Amino acid sequence: MISSRDKMMLIIFLIVHIGANKIHTSLNNNPSAFFVEHISTLHTSLDVIMYKFGDNDIRDAIIDALKRNVKVRLLMDKTENDEKNSDAEKCKDAGAKLKYWDLKEKEILHGKLVIFDETLCSIGSPNFSNDASTTNMEIWMTSSDCSHFRDLFDELWSIDEHKSKRNQSV
Repeated sequence: MISSRDKMMLIIFLIVHIGANKIHTSLNNNPSAFFVEHISTLHTSLDVIMYKFGDNDIRDAIIDALKRNVKVRLLMDKTENDEKNSDAEKCKDAGAKLKYWDLKEKEILHGKLVIFDETLCSIGSPNFSNDASTTNMEIWMTSSDCSHFRDLFDELWSIDEHKSKRNQSV
């Protein structure tokens, strides 16, 4: 049997833990506006894993962040973004580090993860696309506890790096 004190501690723990997380939907929060708002206030870094990138407002916010010396790393799905004039390439031209996911074992990078200044992270369904804000019903979560997401991003970034090194040496 759990004591009243333990129940209270559990409730406080859950409130504090859940309070650090928030669930968003495109019914009450435009994904593009959400991403632009948070990118526009960046100070140090932006790390992105994204399936599709085709939103001019988000692209422009990233380019503005690069002008403020924010470090930007983009890990994008190759099949959806590998075009010379893509928004990902425009960010690369402005100074972002850009890698394309290209593993044969897992061909499509369908994840959507954004880490803002190591202080807020977003994971969920919205792409950086016009459809995410206009036609799709999107759901995503934000959290101020980014350590696990940081580890995941770094792992995926380095997997791609090791693969690229293997391909260059062959």
